[in-house]
Amino acid sequence: MRHSSKMDMLRCRLGLLVRLLLMCFAVSPFGFAADSLAPIVANQNHVPAGALRDGVLSIRLEIAKGEWHPEADDGVALAVYAFGEAGRPLQNPGPLVRVPQGTEIRAALHSTLAVPITVHGLGVPGSSDSAVSFQMSASSLPV
Repeated sequence: MRHSSKMDMLRCRLGLLVRLLLMCFAVSPFGFAADSLAPIVANQNHVPAGALRDGVLSIRLEIAKGEWHPEADDGVALAVYAFGEAGRPLQNPGPLVRVPQGTEIRAALHSTLAVPITVHGLGVPGSSDSAVSFQMSASSLPV
């Protein structure tokens, strides 16, 4: 075997090994990405979000990427998008919005995501699908 062929084979094997190690590290619970994400807590949906006063619910929601442990706190961690009330942990499922029929809802949404998103279900009652679209990170919009 020629010297250049041996070098090419060695580079190929080294490249495969590096890719394999990177893939294993990316799904490992010890990966760097998971360390910087906010924890996502389980929401039992017993307490409604926001403040209800004089027939108006005021709620401030944040949309962010967090670390969710679907099976156990010491189990596999997944990086997912989640909602939370401003100043509180992200939740899965998101904060509970429960109000009497006819209540006015004043919501402020804030996204820290680096991707565009669309939130459905907010808007004028009776419309087919009211949606709010966000472009990139740190956009905010009162609804």
